[in-house]
Amino acid sequence: PVSIANGGALDIANAPATANPVTGTASIANPITAEGTGPDGLGALRHSGGVSQQNAFRNVALSGDTAVYSASRFDVRNGSFDFGGHALTVNGGGEFSIVQSAVSNVTAATSVQIADGMFRFEQSDFQGSAATVADAAAGAGVCLYQMTAPLLWSLNLADNAYFRVNNGNMDTNLNVWAGPVTLSSGTSRLNALPGGTAAITGAVGGDGGLLKEGEGWFWLFNPANTYAGATTVTQGNLYAVAPGTLGAQAVAGLTVSDTGAFVARVASGTSADGFSHAQLTALADTTFSTAPASTALGFDTCYEDFAFTSDFPFIGLKKLGTHTLSLTGSAPDLGPVDVYNGELDLTATGNHALHTYSVAVGAAPDASARAVLRLAGTALNTDDPGYSRTGPALLVGAASDSRAILHVGEGAVANGRLLVGNGTGSAGAVYQTAGVVTNTGGTANDSRIGENGFGYYRLDGGELANKGYVQLGRNSGATGIIEQRGGTLRINTGVAPASGVIGDYYNGTLSCRAGVGIFHLAGGVFDTGGHSLQLGEWAGENNYSNGFAVLTLENDAQAVVNSEIRLANRNGAPEAYVNLNGGALTARYFQKGGNNAAG
Repeated sequence: PVSIANGGALDIANAPATANPVTGTASIANPITAEGTGPDGLGALRHSGGVSQQNAFRNVALSGDTAVYSASRFDVRNGSFDFGGHALTVNGGGEFSIVQSAVSNVTAATSVQIADGMFRFEQSDFQGSAATVADAAAGAGVCLYQMTAPLLWSLNLADNAYFRVNNGNMDTNLNVWAGPVTLSSGTSRLNALPGGTAAITGAVGGDGGLLKEGEGWFWLFNPANTYAGATTVTQGNLYAVAPGTLGAQAVAGLTVSDTGAFVARVASGTSADGFSHAQLTALADTTFSTAPASTALGFDTCYEDFAFTSDFPFIGLKKLGTHTLSLTGSAPDLGPVDVYNGELDLTATGNHALHTYSVAVGAAPDASARAVLRLAGTALNTDDPGYSRTGPALLVGAASDSRAILHVGEGAVANGRLLVGNGTGSAGAVYQTAGVVTNTGGTANDSRIGENGFGYYRLDGGELANKGYVQLGRNSGATGIIEQRGGTLRINTGVAPASGVIGDYYNGTLSCRAGVGIFHLAGGVFDTGGHSLQLGEWAGENNYSNGFAVLTLENDAQAVVNSEIRLANRNGAPEAYVNLNGGALTARYFQKGGNNAAG
């Protein structure tokens, strides 16, 4: 055992590390007992080196009030941390973390004072109660990571102190601060890094205000917070269950700017919380009246179907909750549209110009959610970027593990780069019975049905016009299916224009690559515009190898290729099949393989 007495210090500044990449390899299994602040008041337990040591200590016990000093990062991991009922102070500007450890002796006298740097609560039950305090000074902060047990402690945040989270995704119940939070005069920061989510269920009070920053999510679940300051959202998503969630200033103190989004729980006739239609209208008319298009207002229809009948400003729209949201007011211009769960119904809502912004159906990485976007008597028009330029997308099954459906009905128009089954493990489906969908994908802006997940396009009527590359089953493990029973599916004819110039054709054709690609034609007209049909295209996915491609015709389907149909043109063990069970196929010839050993 190692005992650090008051006035002494143990510094692991020269602990071992590997190179390329530089990674700390220190792992001290000896039990450590520490107290005091060291010889200079900075810390008894120290890491003054510049290389993070995330396995530095296994078992640490405090025998008195103790300070630690970290210039980079060091952890107590996979062991135990005994507070002994004492206070811990963090200095140094780096990070001190307790990770996957048995935490004990957390009493009312226990506290964590972050004077400089950050203290991380990670994958441990920190016990305690509201009598146990974490206090972050200006510029310092706390971080939650993969916390399954709610934090019952009180949290005090100074002006410019932060509460950080950097994992969890929005579909989990991780990283919950259940104790009270007090904001000192000024502005405290809710800092959610990409992929991060945290919730505050305790009451938030004090003289200060809140700034939401970072691309992740913060959820405020107390409907009666009392903090006196303003609420500002500049990045990512801030969720509130009621106007009172936003403190004493409520909606009047809310500002959303840059790429920030504010998501409101929608009240029902009987719910104890939520925003009423009038309050949501006030948000749209006042809070967002001068906000840029890159911001967003979100609706969580967790209680019942909801129709927002007021005009909607030129900002983004987010849809959460299992029930349907109808947007029936005027909304000629929209920013990014994200459907996380439930249905967004845009039936008979007129034309919506999204300009350079995309539509993402299935924006939540959650297999239990089902996101639906319904289009009929409406138009979603994105800007065409021109040839060989990346442009806005129509994503269905956008996030990993998402489940998403796009319905395209009578009088519907939609255009953008088509990406169906985009996320890993996702399932996206498009059902088109009428209307016109223009896929603006092409060179440097390829469209895919089955990118990394399962993509399905069912065409029963209307037209699907493609300006260029459409890949089914792009990557290994992905599946893309086009099932056509009516309507017209075409690759546009023509010659690609100069880069950035808008035209009708942007190079490429319909193809299958490293995954599973299936064309099932049972009706309508399928026309490649004089371009080839590639059932196993020579392209770099999966090192140019493997893939499974099928073309089936039946009933009265009409397939017009007027060029070659190339089969299994990949290395490894690709397979390609053509089943002519009915209908009519026009093609110049079939060609097996190419500049490889494929069969």
